[in-house]
Amino acid sequence: MKKRPSYEIKEKILWHVKENPGVHPNTLNYKVGTNPNSLKAHLQDLEDSEEIKIERIDKDPANGKPSTYLYPTIKGNKTLENIRKRKKS
Repeated sequence: MKKRPSYEIKEKILWHVKENPGVHPNTLNYKVGTNPNSLKAHLQDLEDSEEIKIERIDKDPANGKPSTYLYPTIKGNKTLENIRKRKKS
């Protein structure tokens, strides 16, 4: 199977996070179709570049367990806007 380019996976992650703010990484992993280790690396890159915000909660009120939620940032939204403009031209 051909390996997908990193930018393609990150773009897909950004779109899903934008459409579903607060999405859990496990749900995102299923939607993006990558393995958990790869997803973790991509999420870390996107957080480092300030395109997503990763919120880590030690004790989630819903279930009392540690949880992680993903949110888009202004920079991430601008990145998606630029991608959309490039694809139109």
